[in-house]
Amino acid sequence: MLGRGDGSEDSEFSYNLRNRSRQDRVDEVNSGRRSARLKGLLKLVLSIATLWLACVSTSAQQEAQPSSLTLEQAVTIALEKNPLRKAAIADTKAASAGIRQARSFLMPHLSFSETATRGDDPVYVFGSKLRQQRFTTADFALNKLNSPLPFGNFATRFAGTWNLFDSFASWHGINQAKQMNEAVGHQLDRTDQEIVFGVVSSYYDVLLAAKELEVAEQSAKTAQSIMDRSQARLDSGLTVESDLLTAKVRMAARQQEVIRARNTVEVARAQLNTAMGMPLESPFHTTEALAERTLSIPAMQDVEKRALKNRPDLKRIASQEAAQRQSVSVAKSSFGPQVNAFAGWEMDNPTFVAGGGGNNWLGGIEVQFDIFQGGAKRAELSKQLALEEKVVAMKQAAGDAVRLEVRRAYYETDASRQQIEVARAAIAQAQESLRINQDRYDSGLTTITDLLGAEDAARRSQTDYWELPDQLRQPGVGGRKLDSAICSGDAMNRMNTKRRLSFLVLLAVVSLAGCSNEQTRTAPSPETVRNIPVLAVQQANVPDLLEAVGTVRAAQTSDAASQMMGNIVEIRAHEGDHVQRGQVLAVIDDSQPRAAVDRATAADLAAQQQLVGADSDLALTESTLKRYQTLFEKKSVSPQEFDEVKARQQSALARRDMAKAGQAQAQAALSQARTSLDYTRIRAPFDGVVTEKKADSGMLASPGVPIFTVEDMRRYRLEVTVNENDLRYVRAGQQVSVAIDAIDNAGLNGRVVQVVPAADSASRTFLVKIDLPTDTHLRSGLFERAQFSRGERPALLVPRSAIVERGQLQGIYVLDQNKVASLRYITLGKPSGAEVEVLAGLQDGEQLVAKPGAVDLNGKRIEVQ
Repeated sequence: MLGRGDGSEDSEFSYNLRNRSRQDRVDEVNSGRRSARLKGLLKLVLSIATLWLACVSTSAQQEAQPSSLTLEQAVTIALEKNPLRKAAIADTKAASAGIRQARSFLMPHLSFSETATRGDDPVYVFGSKLRQQRFTTADFALNKLNSPLPFGNFATRFAGTWNLFDSFASWHGINQAKQMNEAVGHQLDRTDQEIVFGVVSSYYDVLLAAKELEVAEQSAKTAQSIMDRSQARLDSGLTVESDLLTAKVRMAARQQEVIRARNTVEVARAQLNTAMGMPLESPFHTTEALAERTLSIPAMQDVEKRALKNRPDLKRIASQEAAQRQSVSVAKSSFGPQVNAFAGWEMDNPTFVAGGGGNNWLGGIEVQFDIFQGGAKRAELSKQLALEEKVVAMKQAAGDAVRLEVRRAYYETDASRQQIEVARAAIAQAQESLRINQDRYDSGLTTITDLLGAEDAARRSQTDYWELPDQLRQPGVGGRKLDSAICSGDAMNRMNTKRRLSFLVLLAVVSLAGCSNEQTRTAPSPETVRNIPVLAVQQANVPDLLEAVGTVRAAQTSDAASQMMGNIVEIRAHEGDHVQRGQVLAVIDDSQPRAAVDRATAADLAAQQQLVGADSDLALTESTLKRYQTLFEKKSVSPQEFDEVKARQQSALARRDMAKAGQAQAQAALSQARTSLDYTRIRAPFDGVVTEKKADSGMLASPGVPIFTVEDMRRYRLEVTVNENDLRYVRAGQQVSVAIDAIDNAGLNGRVVQVVPAADSASRTFLVKIDLPTDTHLRSGLFERAQFSRGERPALLVPRSAIVERGQLQGIYVLDQNKVASLRYITLGKPSGAEVEVLAGLQDGEQLVAKPGAVDLNGKRIEVQ
């Protein structure tokens, strides 16, 4: 619409036809010559392919045999293949690019544009004619000015801008990028140290696991010998069958330890392969032996100084602090003026090719001051200053953490050095004890229990001994720096040989493609990637787990409340305080109860005095009665006088009984008053911790209203709710796995102690109580998840190594019938060891790439490994 058809496409098509005809004639002349060259190249390709297959076969035979692996070689391999180091190297590249990006702001920026417009807007038509220098006197007519005809314009523009001065913000940005580049470099050094530490730890874990397997096998042989001795003594009638059965039980236990030790060896080897960045199943055998290490440990102050000076993580934080200072300077520079230079040249034509228009240029310098930005710049400056304070605080915290780490490693190393002498002597003592017990058992002087105890002590002494060198070398590994330049020359030669062979094969394929008689243009074939592991997805049975959520509760909880009404005058315990049974937690106003105790005490004293007087009167009347009894028998007193004396004695006895009752009543009143006085002291019901304080001094305490909540922190219990449909999977005494997110303790095991038989009428759920083992990290109120087994269920599992991360999405490379990989996004479920469940996006039997790594395989043909 804007231009005109000039037949350029038809001319290009005619030229292609003529060129094709001319090429056909040349091909007919050279066909015989090309056929001979094709035969020669085919022979060359066959020779190269034969050589390559022989080399690959030799390499495969060599790789099938486990290679020797020293500690230095393991570190070298890890520094080459560990993905964490590759990620750190990528960060350094990104930081270097950041420096180049920051420097670009100091350079001029040029742009080119070609714009085609057409319209009848009066202002547009008027301006376009002026810029094309085609404005005439006739264009001043009112009809043409008000209602012009549609007009087209082709504008070619060159524009440029240059930031001449921005109050040094660009220079501060460059310095910031340099500091961040240094920080990333220090992080790379720290990553290297962590990789070396991990490899050394894993390498010695393999040695320790092998030594533990050796100890377990030796213990199994000893148990077999003991079982043979018991069998011989049983056959000879010197012992009973229970000794043989006990020996067989011990033999079975030792065989289980051998099985576990072998599994531990395999896990340690897989862990070392992971630390080196190698496949988990890569075969190797270690060449070093587990032995004692004699370490010369300098003074702790010197170690701390070296750590604070040389630790890359501290250097990284220092570089980040310097970079943040530059960020503050950039924020301050935003308050200053900016000077920008700009220039542009424009050519306007009525058509795209013919020209016939005009051109113009414009240039200038702009000085810009930001007078008011709504406080955004000041807020940005405050933000950067706060971030600077944060980095300074983090630097101090990191220094303190390094000091603590050094001290912990120092003391652990010193303790291990002292323990190793004791462990060495314990081995000899345990072996001698085992020999003595064997001789005594053969002679019938000891029991099978003593012999098995000596055998177990010998096994433990050897295990403890070989674990001590592992502890001795562990603390010192963190500060070691192994030379990363150690490299195997043979390995490099093999690598170069493989590259040369790959290049020759590629050259042969290219030569064959150049000799093809195919002249028609076809779509390019996808790129081929070789030696990629591929696997077929198959359904597998995985544990079907019922997950129930709930809350951690203390097994014993009590609300300490007042038993009387009164004002609280003193609080003696607060949240988090450890209290003992009977300890006073709070005091209530005791003025009235104390007055009651005083009154009861006085009444008790008065009752005691009355009882003393009554006893005296009774004693007097009884003695008088005895005298009168004698006189009455002698007819010396009248019956009237004798009856009066006897009545006085009965009256004194009744008064004495009344005094006793009064004293008992006074004592009861005193006991009650003292109990009321004791109620003014709120005491802890048992040993525990105060978890909640619900009142303060001056508040009114009422009977039954809790003031404190006390929990016994020695035992905790989980209370989860289970749906009525899933209750059949829960039973009392069942062992369940418990995960508590707050303490990241996924390996905690609990036992179901109670299933409340009544369901909640609102939620239709049952309350299940699970006892937890003792753990110092447990707290009441924590959120938890308990897993109950429901059997197994089918699921599609893929290796974690096959998952490709794309932002927040996960995908895998799936192969089609032509072995071409395509990235397919999937929905993941729960992990299962080294594999993860796929919920959607994958079908049973499909082939996928097992280990794509960081290579983009989308649209590429995969040559299966």
